[in-house]
Amino acid sequence: MKEYINDLIPRIQRFSQKLDNLALLTNQHWVLLDEIENNKKTYIFKKDNELIVSNNGDVIKGKWEFLGNKSLLIDLKDNSYLLKHAFFDANLLALKKDSKEEYVVFLNENKYNGEINSQKEVKDFLNIKYAAIQSADLANEVLSIAINDKESLGIKINQQGKNVKSEDWLLFILILLFFLLLAYFLLL
Repeated sequence: MKEYINDLIPRIQRFSQKLDNLALLTNQHWVLLDEIENNKKTYIFKKDNELIVSNNGDVIKGKWEFLGNKSLLIDLKDNSYLLKHAFFDANLLALKKDSKEEYVVFLNENKYNGEINSQKEVKDFLNIKYAAIQSADLANEVLSIAINDKESLGIKINQQGKNVKSEDWLLFILILLFFLLLAYFLLL
């Protein structure tokens, strides 16, 4: 699961909200993805900076604070954690421990129909939510190649083996990109 998240975050990062969008953060059930198979931890960031952490139904109360500079401070029992923004939207919250390259990733259970209790459910949910973004990335790469290397577009690509004009190929790419973006906005 860590490899999947480490691959996903950089690809969707440009669609991230700012961490200071507290309305998106607060009063949601953010499920920690790290050990979801064995131990379900749900974080609820309250508007009054109170933090409720449910560990398989056992509750610990703490505090949280947005510090600016893309940083979040979490105080639980005798420990404090400084976390930096990596990705944030209505579905996913990815933070990095300060000076570390590993993600602490939460999924918004309120956006999921039911409870999230397994890594398979997490992957399925993320694949549905971010598939259009990944498809758009692929289309952008193809479009970039098409724009930068027009001469190579005259290759044989139809079943009859006839060369296709570069203008036809570019039109095809633009139509493909349009439909991928349309699919992305319909999935939001």
